[in-house]
Amino acid sequence: MISDFNPIRLNRDKFALETLYDILSTGSSLKGGWGYSKEDAFVFLKEDIDTLNIQNMIIKLRNENELWQSARDKETYQIIRIILEDEMIFADTGKIYEVLYLKVVLFPKKELEKNIEYDEDKMSFRVNLVNIEKNCSDLITSYTAECWFDITKPFPIITQKLQAKEENNLSEKKKITRRVAIYLDIIPSTLLAYFKNVFG
Repeated sequence: MISDFNPIRLNRDKFALETLYDILSTGSSLKGGWGYSKEDAFVFLKEDIDTLNIQNMIIKLRNENELWQSARDKETYQIIRIILEDEMIFADTGKIYEVLYLKVVLFPKKELEKNIEYDEDKMSFRVNLVNIEKNCSDLITSYTAECWFDITKPFPIITQKLQAKEENNLSEKKKITRRVAIYLDIIPSTLLAYFKNVFG
């Protein structure tokens, strides 16, 4: 696996960000930047909001758009997996932040069609990740990324959910975390196509 891919970071374009906020949230419940740092964090403005779902979509869309920007005159890649390597919640100057540490795994688009198969159970086509990771590991590349969120507003509700989750898992003594994975299939293809046009 190659791990020297460096995607282009997205500019803090006001129109692009406002379009993102309008689509992913109800009303004015999100603001900020692209989440590359504490100063550029996505900010949740409401308490009762589905932070996990929105975070998953933001991560997918941001990384897809980085690839579109980076693909000009270069090898074109497709995201095949986003791995959540670590997460951290901490307080700083009266605000509460959540940082997600990610590993984004890519595969050349021109090779991808050779690894697509029909899933009879779901009656749809899917990428054979097992075959790619077993037989095409030399073509896989990856990069690491951080995504910052200001969760000060929804933090009381997040805390309640974590406490409930912890109580339900006390007997099993499992590590309690906010999530177990970043889901790639949560983003509708039509939305991805729309953002491809928005971000050029």
